[in-house]
Amino acid sequence: MKPDSLIAQNLDKANRVNWAVEFTPETYLTKLKENFSLENIVYLTADSPNVIEELDQSKAYIIGGIVDRNRHINLTFNKAKEQGIQHGKLPIT
Repeated sequence: MKPDSLIAQNLDKANRVNWAVEFTPETYLTKLKENFSLENIVYLTADSPNVIEELDQSKAYIIGGIVDRNRHINLTFNKAKEQGIQHGKLPIT
C-alpha cells in the first residue's frame, strides 16, 4: 500500500497505528500459512452456520471485509469453503 494512497489516508484517520495490522503484497492465506496451519485459520462470515462462542488463541481469524447480505450473498462464506479453511460467525444479531 502506498503511504499517500486514499486507503492509507483513510486508515490513518481511523488511527491505524494503534492496530495490529500488517500490509503486504502477499495474499492473506499465503501470509497466514507462514505461522498457522490451514486447520487453524478461520474465516469469519455471517453466512456460516458455525457460531463461535469463544475465540481460540491458537487460531488466526480473518475478518471478512465485504458485507454480503445484499447483492453478494455467501461471497465470503463460499470463499472460505473454496480455500478449504474453517469458517464461523460471531453470535451477533
